[in-house]
Formats: sequence, C-alpha cells, structure tokens
Amino acid sequence: VFFIVEIVSAFAMYYYWNRLPAKTHGRVVWIYAIAAWISLVLITGITAFMLNANGLLPGGDWTETGLFRHAFFNVQFLPQTFVRTGGALLLATLYVYLHAAVTLRKSNDVDLLAKVVRRMRAPLLVALALLGVGVAGWFANLSESGLISLQRAAVLNIFLGMMAALGGIVVLMTVAVCFFFPRSMNVGFAASLFLMGLMLFAIGEFVREAVRKPYIVDQVVLGNQILAGEIDQCRQNGLFSQGEWLKHARYHVWYETVDLEPPPPGTPEAKRHAEEMRAAFLRRNVDYGHAIFLHHCNDCHAREVGYSAVGPLLVGLSKEQIAEKVKHLNEPVINMPPWCGNDEEADWLAEYLLTIRPDRP
Repeated sequence: VFFIVEIVSAFAMYYYWNRLPAKTHGRVVWIYAIAAWISLVLITGITAFMLNANGLLPGGDWTETGLFRHAFFNVQFLPQTFVRTGGALLLATLYVYLHAAVTLRKSNDVDLLAKVVRRMRAPLLVALALLGVGVAGWFANLSESGLISLQRAAVLNIFLGMMAALGGIVVLMTVAVCFFFPRSMNVGFAASLFLMGLMLFAIGEFVREAVRKPYIVDQVVLGNQILAGEIDQCRQNGLFSQGEWLKHARYHVWYETVDLEPPPPGTPEAKRHAEEMRAAFLRRNVDYGHAIFLHHCNDCHAREVGYSAVGPLLVGLSKEQIAEKVKHLNEPVINMPPWCGNDEEADWLAEYLLTIRPDRP
C-alpha cells in the first residue's frame, strides 16, 4: 500500500510540476516522503531479519517463538533503519547541492545558491548522526557468521576501506562547503560529491548482502535455498530427493538412447555397445551434475565466466580432487554452504565441473 502511494505521489510531483499551487505541491512532497520512509522501514525489517534473526523485543527470538514481531523487530532493525534513513537524507542533500549548482550557476544567482547550501545544514547533520549511530549498531549486532565472513574475505576488507575513504571525503567536503564556503559550490564539485555518495551506498549494499553468506536467513535458510535443518536428510536421501524441481530434473535428464540388449560377448558389436553404454551413462552423469550445479551452486557462482565463476577455481584439479572438495565445501571456506547431497551426487557434480574446468596454462 505504502509503495503504491509512494509511486502515485512521485508521478503526481512529476506530471503536475508547475501546475499545482505551491502549498498543494508541498503536501504531495510530504505524502511521497512519508510513504517512501514507511516503505523503507518495512523493507528494512525484512533485510535486517535475514542478517540476524535474534529478537529485539523481550520474549524470545524468532527462531524459538516463530512470532512475527520477534522476526520483524530484530537486533539489526534499528541500526539498519538509521543507516538507510541517514543514507537517504545524505543522498537527498547531495542531490539538492547538484540541482542548485546546475540551475543557479546558470543564472549566476550565487547569493541564492549560498542560501540553499546553508539551508541544507540541518538535514546534513541529521544524516551524519543517523549514519554514525546506525553503522556502529550494525557492527555491534552482526551475527557471528557475518562477522567471520567480513573478517576473512579480502574483497570485503577492501570494500570497507573504500567506504571509509569515500565516507570521509564526502563528510569533510560537505561540512566544509556547507558551513564555511557555501558560495564556492559549483557543478563539478556537486556532481563529484553526488557520485561518491552513490558509490558509497552501492558498496555498502554489496557488503550487507555478502556478510549474510552462507545464509539467506541467518541460521535458517542456506544460500542454495536449502533449510539448515534439512542438511542431514539431504545427505542421507540425496539432493535429488528434495524438492519438486530437482525430482523433475532427475527423471527428465536427456541422454542418448542405446540398445539395452547387449550383443553376444566377445564380438566387435559387444565392444562397441559397451563403449556406447559408458558414453551414455557419462552424459547422464554430467547432466545430473549440471542439474545439481544449478540448484546447489548457481545462486552464488557463475560457471566459466562471470561472478565468482567456478571454472577457474578448478584449474589443475582431477575429478577425484574436485569430488573431495565438493564433499567439504564449507571447511576451507566457511561462508559457503556445506555439501547437501550424497557421495554419488558429489561424483556427478565433479564430472560436470570437470567439463567446465579450464586447462592448466
């Protein structure tokens, strides 16, 4: 409901620009702002729950009670709400700087430009305060698996360094201009600040998503859509026994039909038939492995080229080494889900992975 109100009011602002009385237009802006913020709060309750399901309210955690209020009002709810609200205010402030610089520099109205820059002091300070408190709370309430993922992943440490650098630059430059040099605001400077603000929050969203691994919902749903409580069942009965999609894949894998009646042994036809059978079963196993890859691995990994591609990680490994690696996925890499199939399925997956492994250079 609030999202629909947000979209409708945004369209009203755009299509009735300069057509509504100023007071009415201001009311539409406030309707948009309130609806957008409530949408932000609702979405944040979900994303925060996915990162840490521990309850904020007294009475227990969602993992124990299963109650909606314990899921929505979790320990990450307030920190992430502060961060998102502060981020929205900061980006809005930077956009106002950019819009004012573009329009008022063109009309050479430097006095009005300086006034606009000074008027944005209050939202700027509120944004910085919310961001500071929210980021501190986010780190303080990070789940144990999220903290380990953050500490051990080199790329996330690089991104944190980039966020600290970008955040420091944006804060120092905006405070300096807003409080000491409001007349110096120009298009290039404002555009640079706005782009750095977008980069800052884009990197932050990437980090927020990455520290959830190996879970989609902390301690409950793994990144491959398998419930953490069903791992032992999957290992015992096989991954193909879990879920309608995999059952469908098991019985609809294509492989070349061969004559199941073997010729008399010792004849050339018998030898050719045996070779055809081996090739057919190999193709079947590879196709089974492909289906397993799509359901167990493809949520986080591309195949040969792309995001966290698996192929280059297998250079120099034999089929046996790949199968052994598959069976112990989360032992060397703790932010990966554990293997959720049986040994036969691990061999099928290894046979498929062997087909996408690049040759050693």
